[in-house]
Amino acid sequence: MSLDLKQKKEIDPKATLGGTLLLETLFSDDELQNLQEQNTDVQEEMLQQEQGSFTLGMSQFSPVKSEMNSPRYVYEHSLGEGAYGKVWKAKDSDIGRSVAIKSYKFKGAQGHRICSAELSIAGKIDHPGVPVVYDITNSQDDSYHVVMKYIDGVSLEDIIELLKGGCEATHAKYRYDLRIELMLQLLRILASIHKMGIIHRDIKPENILIGENGEAYLMDWGIALDLKQSDGEGQLAGTPNYMSPEQAASLPLDKRADLYAMAAVFYEFMSLRRSTPEAENTEELLLKLIGYEPTVMDLWYKAPVQGYYPRGFLDFFTKGLKKSPQERFQSAEDMIQEIHDINNGKMSPSCPFTALMLLNNRIHKAFQHNPIRTGFVLMLVGMILMITLIGVGVVLGVSYFNSGTLVSI
Repeated sequence: MSLDLKQKKEIDPKATLGGTLLLETLFSDDELQNLQEQNTDVQEEMLQQEQGSFTLGMSQFSPVKSEMNSPRYVYEHSLGEGAYGKVWKAKDSDIGRSVAIKSYKFKGAQGHRICSAELSIAGKIDHPGVPVVYDITNSQDDSYHVVMKYIDGVSLEDIIELLKGGCEATHAKYRYDLRIELMLQLLRILASIHKMGIIHRDIKPENILIGENGEAYLMDWGIALDLKQSDGEGQLAGTPNYMSPEQAASLPLDKRADLYAMAAVFYEFMSLRRSTPEAENTEELLLKLIGYEPTVMDLWYKAPVQGYYPRGFLDFFTKGLKKSPQERFQSAEDMIQEIHDINNGKMSPSCPFTALMLLNNRIHKAFQHNPIRTGFVLMLVGMILMITLIGVGVVLGVSYFNSGTLVSI
């Protein structure tokens, strides 16, 4: 089933190419209208919160430094804004630790429904790459808040922007080997949640945090799906720049939609360019995505600030970003294995270009392991090829002479 884009009603009228779309997923027509009216006041409301204080259950957020008799959660600063709410850093004065608190944009029954839907997913996940939820509460104005583990790190979105800008320190830190290791961490998170029948649906650099010790976290489970309850058919939710074609077409989804999004994120992290087609607006991009499949030439990109990414990953990205889910990687474990094979020079050649790269990698590794033996073997092979070519030349010459086609001068 595919939806007519002209008939869709966006919850967030300010949605952009980089933002998460939330369309006709959880609400009736009347609720959508109420949410749109509420959302027009969100920016002003959040600004007031940043300038003053607001109530969280029996506690209060305030920019004032915590004292012994102050409320439990003391506001520090904003960390960012997701599809359904804004995230703040705060201090838990009872325990003395930093926490992250997600304040949902929408109040009342709608806010409760959104909060419950997200927590029903996040609460099932027990993985170090998914932040733990500590507490849940609602405030006096009937808005909802979730207290969770604070991650001291930087978003992958910010890292990529620094890399694109040519920041030498960032390039020195995030070499290709570290980028690959971070993607392996994220794929292990996906492997774990997919076994539970859960898909994220909004994997993008903005929703990935890298901790100070190099640990990767997958954040914002606001539009995640439990496939045992729904396959998302008829819903359009996610971020267009990282959507699979079937997600853009509002078709039923499975874990391969997440794998496509992760391949798109990995490609951007490695190449410093997005894999999606160019478009003037969100609607145009969605329409293009439905039938889009990047070619090898589309994906083989030389970034001005770093050159080409490692050639061994070209086939990986070509497969990972296939239009048809059946032609892509079928599991996170498959992607992990393929990355290990590439690193070990075991990738399967699918074109002459890859075959030459594979041969080159094997020769290089052989030289590192046993340079004398490898050199002798290559010299022997070269001599055999030369003798063979000479023999073929002699045979052809004799045949040509015997044919009587030589002209006497």
